[in-house]
Amino acid sequence: MTQKDDTVYLREMLDAIAQAQEYLRGVSYETFLAERMRQDAVIKQIENIGEAARKLSPSFRIGQPIAPHNQL
Repeated sequence: MTQKDDTVYLREMLDAIAQAQEYLRGVSYETFLAERMRQDAVIKQIENIGEAARKLSPSFRIGQPIAPHNQL
């Protein structure tokens, strides 16, 4: 298996963020709390972000000191 370039994982993270934003667009906080399926969809995208972040190379992580990569 070949190692993917970090840009692949960054794109996956950006795509997941965009999808979560789409699920939340025009939705009030109260509606979000009332709709379990919407909550599950957003949570899944957050999980996808975490999975992609864990796959980033150590050299990329070191160059990005703002993110707490040791907690991902």
